[in-house]
Amino acid sequence: MTSHAAKKPKGLSIIDLLRPHWKALTLALLAVVGETATDLADPWPLKIVLDNLLQSKPLPGWMSGVVHCMGPDKLAVLNFAVIAVAVIAVVGALSSYLEKISHHQRRPMGHARPAAHALSSHPPPVAG
Repeated sequence: MTSHAAKKPKGLSIIDLLRPHWKALTLALLAVVGETATDLADPWPLKIVLDNLLQSKPLPGWMSGVVHCMGPDKLAVLNFAVIAVAVIAVVGALSSYLEKISHHQRRPMGHARPAAHALSSHPPPVAG
């Protein structure tokens, strides 16, 4: 046996194929994680308002300290919920923007966007 027989032929691995696109893939991963987190957090401020303002349930320990920094009354709970909605919306918008950026980075050079007629169900106009 020679040393050539002991060597395995070098094939293309998935890592080798993905390595040039690591920046776009990282952005896409961050975007998906951000959008998933904001989708899960969307109903949370409403739960705070319903539980603590309408049903008078006590705030969880960590949240009561944050809310009491804003004020001692029920208006502080509502202010906290409004700030939470704003933060969730901003993170969701940034995640959506990152997803669009990562999509554009993955598009190979020279690939144009499809023409408007290619997106419609009507055939393109015929030159006559």
